[in-house]
Amino acid sequence: MFAEAKFRSLSAPHRAKKIAELLRSLIANEREDWKRALVEYRDLCRWAGDESHPLDPQTLQLRPTAEAYLFWRGQAGLGPERDLISSLNSGDRGERAAEPLPWIVWMHNLRSGHNVGSAIRTADCMGLGGVWLSGYTAPTTNASVRGAAMGAEKWMPVRRLEGGIPEAVAEAARLGLEIVALETDPDAPLLGECEWPERGVLAIGNEELGLEPAALEASGRRVRIPMYGRKASMNVANAFALAAWEIRRARERRTPSGKA
Repeated sequence: MFAEAKFRSLSAPHRAKKIAELLRSLIANEREDWKRALVEYRDLCRWAGDESHPLDPQTLQLRPTAEAYLFWRGQAGLGPERDLISSLNSGDRGERAAEPLPWIVWMHNLRSGHNVGSAIRTADCMGLGGVWLSGYTAPTTNASVRGAAMGAEKWMPVRRLEGGIPEAVAEAARLGLEIVALETDPDAPLLGECEWPERGVLAIGNEELGLEPAALEASGRRVRIPMYGRKASMNVANAFALAAWEIRRARERRTPSGKA
């Protein structure tokens, strides 16, 4: 157990690595005192100044523990340890459960590798057809991206658009895909009220600054998520997950079999 002063004296990546090591011991069943370990985890997160991945010290559930492990490994600038991640991915299917939707998620200027990897994983889970990356969006070689994607980056069609916004707009037009911007525009329809096209590109941008004006201008329509608390926006990866589910639901309403 670290003393608070000693832990705070470490560099941020070193602190993150220590937290990930603690979580690894829990995932690998190397500790019998798991309740005490989760209390220790809570303290380390508080001292590190990031409590975004809380774990309940009364229960020990693999998935949230694994997601916290991947997050902290990413914060340390490290990818997941191969032997551990292989055991976490043992439940993956050998093939898709349904044909991919003719939808692409376009991530422009997303600096956080964790958010990019999470969005790639969500795109796979919701059966979207592909991923575009542009601007300074973290690449799939980034350790944080790989950690959060949990292998999905290996089979999801991911394209790097070096030409940025103009290339994305031109490619969408070539493929006959309408661009839909996920934004906080107060005049945009809500997710559940949006008339989703059958084929499209969902554009998501920087969480703080939003999409660049050129990307917004190229969008055929915009859509927003209602906010009921004091915050005016939410984490971009979480926002994308909500939108991806609505895209999937819209397709299944049109084709109840769920097939694309």
